[in-house]
Amino acid sequence: MYSLRRILVYASLEDEAFLALEQGAALARRHRAALSVLRVLPKRDSLLKRLQGRQEADGIQRALAEGQQALLDARVAPLLEEGLDVHTEVRWGAPWLEVIRTVMRDDHDLLLKTAEGAGSSDGLFFGSTAMRLIRKCPCPVWIVGRPATDRPTRLLAAIDPGQDGDRPAVAARVLETARAVAGEDGEQHVVSVWHAPGEHLFRSRMRPEDLDDYVRAEHEAARES
Repeated sequence: MYSLRRILVYASLEDEAFLALEQGAALARRHRAALSVLRVLPKRDSLLKRLQGRQEADGIQRALAEGQQALLDARVAPLLEEGLDVHTEVRWGAPWLEVIRTVMRDDHDLLLKTAEGAGSSDGLFFGSTAMRLIRKCPCPVWIVGRPATDRPTRLLAAIDPGQDGDRPAVAARVLETARAVAGEDGEQHVVSVWHAPGEHLFRSRMRPEDLDDYVRAEHEAARES
């Protein structure tokens, strides 16, 4: 059975509850996977330009990075004590870009990030970083919205089963990851959204019964895929 080898947790500055880290640790225990925790500090060039000199700016950036590194190290210390393979890193730059670079550099199998608004009464939502990661990250992305569970009981895998380009390989990886997260006792569901290309254009050019046949054929092809 497919097993996770390397898990990356993006711990944003707003992620005070570290929900993604808790879920990542639960998965790392189950799969005996290596766990990496990344925090990205966005550069504030306008603020740094106001400082008196380059040396002062470098010193502030270094102090900020060291402070965040110490925070991450303290947070993962209990995980290290229990024997998990955990690494922490603090980087500067655009958060979504640095996360993707880390995934590509270390070949991570899964990325976890806490949802915006998790733990508050305002509700959950996907911020700009989450949406960029969902669109561009080369590995599956899990946006965590509630406290960790050692073994999620029901998972939904959304795939595009088309045969063009790398779609089959991407769909296979999503399904493999979902199976790994669900485990043998988990319940897995698979969903795909289909459409009949050009249906609205054909309405004025085809007989209704022919159009119905075309739509049914596209539906059946999608189901078979």
